[in-house]
Amino acid sequence: MGYFPPTVLTSTNRGAYMPQSEVARIRENIEAECVALAHLSLFSSTASHAIVSSKFKALDTFHNELKELVGEEEATRQVVAIYDKTIQ
Repeated sequence: MGYFPPTVLTSTNRGAYMPQSEVARIRENIEAECVALAHLSLFSSTASHAIVSSKFKALDTFHNELKELVGEEEATRQVVAIYDKTIQ
């Protein structure tokens, strides 16, 4: 079995507490999808619309998961920041 770090609770802007590791996991997934999109852009002439579309759908799914934990505005801010950092 792998190592699972202890869960750290952090306060959100809504006053609730959540496991930081869940937010970190979602952010890592968002970054992975953005990296995949960046690589696909190198092959834009051969990357199918279906593949690119599936990556954006995955980003939407992770955005929705993050939104449940940190609120819509913060989730959107984080996704855009990760996207901007990765797709340059």
